[in-house]
Amino acid sequence: MEIRVDHVSVSDSDEGCQVDFGGEGGEELPYLLLQRHFEDPGGGLLYLETHDPNYAGRVTVRRATLGRDRFRLELLRQEAAGLEVTFKATAQQYGDVARVLRILIPGLKVDELPAG
Repeated sequence: MEIRVDHVSVSDSDEGCQVDFGGEGGEELPYLLLQRHFEDPGGGLLYLETHDPNYAGRVTVRRATLGRDRFRLELLRQEAAGLEVTFKATAQQYGDVARVLRILIPGLKVDELPAG
């Protein structure tokens, strides 16, 4: 599934963290929410939610990559296994997204921003 959004936000606290791609418009617009609560780790699985009910629940990540304006996620399951989100973010927002996604998905491959 492909999603295009104009907004991305992150949240990080002692209780858990999340990345929300496009969550400003409510559930009727395309969005991807990734989160993990540290008190209830869910067996090490990531919680995923989208506007499409086929992409919701605790999942195992096979592969994930983050580029400057694109996030790709491949899940370890037969159906509804691929997601790609195109997003807009400032350099600061991108850094925050990369930091929190590394917590959520330890094997995340990140394309770093050039220095300067």
